[in-house]
Amino acid sequence: MKQFDNFIEVKGARVHNLKNIDVSIPREQLVVIKITPLRPCVP
Repeated sequence: MKQFDNFIEVKGARVHNLKNIDVSIPREQLVVIKITPLRPCVP
C-alpha cells in the first residue's frame, strides 16, 4: 500500500456550512468527528 493510501482525503469541501475545508482521515483507526453548531448563547 502506498503512503498516501493510509488516509481518506477530502479537499475543498463546501457543503452546508463548510467553507473550503481540507481533511485527512487515517484509515484502519477509530476516528470520532464531533461537529458543534456555532451559535451564540442567549440567556
